[in-house]
Amino acid sequence: MKNCCYCGELISDTAEKCPVCYKEFTDEDMNTMMQKRHEDELKANEKLIKSLNKKENVIFGIIGALLGATIGGVLWLFLARIGFIVGLAGCAIIYCATTIYRLMAGSLSRLGILICVIASIIMIYVANYFSIVLEVFSIVRSRLDISDVMSHMPEFLGQPEVSSVFYKNLTMGYIIAGIASIPIIKKTIDEVDRENYLKRQRLNDIGYGEKE
Repeated sequence: MKNCCYCGELISDTAEKCPVCYKEFTDEDMNTMMQKRHEDELKANEKLIKSLNKKENVIFGIIGALLGATIGGVLWLFLARIGFIVGLAGCAIIYCATTIYRLMAGSLSRLGILICVIASIIMIYVANYFSIVLEVFSIVRSRLDISDVMSHMPEFLGQPEVSSVFYKNLTMGYIIAGIASIPIIKKTIDEVDRENYLKRQRLNDIGYGEKE
């Protein structure tokens, strides 16, 4: 397909007359249109190659993973405050981490998935810790402010009734997140592998693939 040199309408390569503006093409017109088509294809291929060869920005990706995990961590705190099963928020932590990692890094590799998993593991612990801080604060708020609770958390965690809740929620969080994240991670890995395969195929199609 090519564009009419008079009206710009997309027409067949073999057309000798534009079906829209009804202009008949001279040999010079035909050569001009074919040259323009060739130039457009080169520009499109260059743009495509740049897009397909875009490198994963791991630094931005790490920031994205931490940001996404933090969003999931906020959800964990919210669920803890309303008495819901906080372990379910572990799934959201992993999902948000991988999604925002890909957005900020430009792509997602197996390394990126590993970074997201590590960020999620850390955030589940941090979110669970602060949920217990808020729980303790709600009980002793008449005597202590939040900073006092934070500074005395090691002592509170030394008490069986506090530590049992902390480790129970943490264990449930890791178990539920681990089980639920298996299909999420598997799907993400499959998507990454498929994207890489399609990139190689597309580069081969336009003649920029790896030479054997």
